[in-house]
Amino acid sequence: MARKSKYQTLADHLAAFEGVEWRATFAEVEQVMGAALPKAARAHEDWWEAPDTRQSQAWLKADWEVARADVEDRTVTFRRRPADAAAETPEKDVAPWIPITAWAVLGGLLLTLGAVAVRKRSRGRPR
Repeated sequence: MARKSKYQTLADHLAAFEGVEWRATFAEVEQVMGAALPKAARAHEDWWEAPDTRQSQAWLKADWEVARADVEDRTVTFRRRPADAAAETPEKDVAPWIPITAWAVLGGLLLTLGAVAVRKRSRGRPR
């Protein structure tokens, strides 16, 4: 069974919200989530606005976006996305293990080639 993201409860809250905009303090967001926000959320507006992160994927799929995040005031304003914006939601990799696997294969290939070169070099030396 897939583990539910801690941001899913926030996305569910937004999906059920009847207005077009929700301005909340970080404490209110944490209350909805039932979990603490990471330190980065309290220090960087980019944490809220980057579209390719786990947290933003949750609210983007619920058809909400961050209109403004203010780390000094400790507030965030979510805005319901227009119906035509939902098609623009960037999708995460379907198989995020593919890049990792590619690097592992490449690393293995380089190690093998290095071992072959060492063997060839050592064969040419007198004992």
